[in-house]
Amino acid sequence: MSVHIVDRIEAIRFPAAAIGHYEDVFLVMELGGDNNCTNARTGRRAKSWSATCIGPDWVVVGDCCRIAASCEGGMTKLKGRRTTPEAYIRAYRKALANATTLQDALVSRGLHIRGRIRFNPADKSGAYALERAIAGGKTPVEIDYFGTKMFSVEFNLDDSADLTLWNGCRHDTGWNNCDVHGPGTH
Repeated sequence: MSVHIVDRIEAIRFPAAAIGHYEDVFLVMELGGDNNCTNARTGRRAKSWSATCIGPDWVVVGDCCRIAASCEGGMTKLKGRRTTPEAYIRAYRKALANATTLQDALVSRGLHIRGRIRFNPADKSGAYALERAIAGGKTPVEIDYFGTKMFSVEFNLDDSADLTLWNGCRHDTGWNNCDVHGPGTH
């Protein structure tokens, strides 16, 4: 069995006025990887960025509490150390308190966020969000996602209209709504 090691947690704040939402929305990302997966070239533990939670702060903390349950059994650790669920939640709250803007995430933290949403038409919320993206002028691309027929739509998060549409179409967990790339991966 493997243990997931979280090396870094970052958050981006999307102000309510910028995204046409009633409150600020946060995107929380983790840099980490499993202890038994190594990079074939370097031999070091493989690490990558992934978006874990997205929504207003109270939604992010709720999602974080569900993820933190895996700390109790030792399946998730912060920086490779034994981690309590409370410590994991505290790390998320700290990331929310230190959240940056999308532009600052790129410039000062080296994080690149690609607005790509995967929609599952068999899922009611996914089908509704896909219809909304199409009504907003987006053209979905059919993809095979691990044997499931889904649709993918790209959004330019630097464009205010596209950012607002992305926020209106986002659904489910963070990793269905964007891709994250940044320093520390190997």
